Amino acid sequence: MNVFEIRDYLKDAMKEEAVTFHFDRKEETLRIERNDNHKGLTIKLAPVAAKYKEKKEKILDEVLYYIKETIQAFGD
Repeated sequence: MNVFEIRDYLKDAMKEEAVTFHFDRKEETLRIERNDNHKGLTIKLAPVAAKYKEKKEKILDEVLYYIKETIQAFGD
């Protein structure tokens, strides 16, 4: 799985959340921000793609969990 597929997977998995996505092709990062207060996090996708080769779906579930928890914490 490459960085573009990971980006698309994360965007699809979070389509129910009230967030916006900004992808930086040069840096291969994905910025995820809450719509209400514009707080968010930036994820480097290249290391996730490298770990995907070892852990497969487990790493995607782990990353998704941490993203959702962080976005929720920024709302409090």
